[in-house]
Amino acid sequence: MPEIITVFQDYKTSLSGYESHFENILSFKEIIGSQNCILEANGDFRMSKYIGCLVKGNTCLQVLPKIYSNNLDLKNKEEIKESLGFVYRLLLWSDFLNVKDLNESSIEENDDSLIEIIIRLFVNRFLSLHQRNVYREYISQDIDQLYVRGKILFGQSILKQVQKPGYLRVQCDEFSVNNLINRIIKTTIHKLLFMSSNSENKKHLRLGLSYLEEVDLIPLHKEIFDSIVFNRMNEEYQPLIELSGMLFQNLTSGLNQGDRNTLAFIVPLNILFEKFFLSVLQSIYSQPVRVAYQSTKHLATNSSGNKYFPIQPDFVVYNKSEVTHILDTKFKNPYIENNKLKITATDLYQVCTYAMRYNCLSIYLVYPLFKGQNSKSIVEQYSIPNGQKTITLSIIQIDITEISFDNIVQTVKKINDLVV
Repeated sequence: MPEIITVFQDYKTSLSGYESHFENILSFKEIIGSQNCILEANGDFRMSKYIGCLVKGNTCLQVLPKIYSNNLDLKNKEEIKESLGFVYRLLLWSDFLNVKDLNESSIEENDDSLIEIIIRLFVNRFLSLHQRNVYREYISQDIDQLYVRGKILFGQSILKQVQKPGYLRVQCDEFSVNNLINRIIKTTIHKLLFMSSNSENKKHLRLGLSYLEEVDLIPLHKEIFDSIVFNRMNEEYQPLIELSGMLFQNLTSGLNQGDRNTLAFIVPLNILFEKFFLSVLQSIYSQPVRVAYQSTKHLATNSSGNKYFPIQPDFVVYNKSEVTHILDTKFKNPYIENNKLKITATDLYQVCTYAMRYNCLSIYLVYPLFKGQNSKSIVEQYSIPNGQKTITLSIIQIDITEISFDNIVQTVKKINDLVV
């Protein structure tokens, strides 16, 4: 079974003692890019941008976000456990996995690996669907028969008489469990069985294989996933097929396709944090107020009327046609040593450009609140002169260790001026 190596995203970690895994770790660069996966000669390792897990051979690289502030001295295992819970909640609240019946109870006390959580989600979802209704569909196939069934293939039937006298070669549709969706699922379960070390997961995976005993294994590649057409008869299987594509074909935006023997469940942390906060804002606002996610405008137009220099704020809040707020998320610690707030000039210039282009006087930078930091509704506010008007920049933090989505929504609602 793969050995789990846990690192924190964007933090340098010594992998001394894991030299036998270096070849597999270096191969992950093909998927996430060499600039995001740096392994130095002395064994120091750093992975940027992404969180999740990558599995190849006997190596399982688990990359988690750091959720404790730097001045907290707690056991590493405790932070790993809390970070796993945080990642799962973001996946749940942002609807990233697109599995509607997920809930917080899917995290168990002994969970120490994201890959085991994902395996459990996949196989339990399949078992629930299969036990409720075995998925079958009509499949066209050519078979030898002693009687007429379907369409007779006369040319092949004449040749067949030499080998099997009395038999006809016919083409017919069979209502079969051996269809493409079940083949993808069985192949995924088969691969996951070799990657799991959790006894309960392995039991459920073997049960899934027993249910699909009549189904063939197939090689998984992008064309296979692209060929699936979902309709009302099979749409409940769509999340499973999409998850399989993410796991074994890296069908996630921004990733390269890697070795078919590599499992890669990784997502950009900033995007995951954005989509989670989008869910929060959508829970706060209702018509006529609406939230536009990553809408695009341009800063300049040339003499020919062509637009240049696109800008794309994370969130633009409209009250009918008026822009009332602009918010931009940053998953990083806004504090430096001695708990001193430090907003970079780049972040400031970015949101000020948004404010001026959208003619908005209220802008927000949204950061995570790490464990060990003091909670405030508004960390700091800055006044930025803009001609005869003043732009207000508010710095806020979202408690990433809060386990209740509703509590997060209520906390954001209480922020002054944010609710229209």
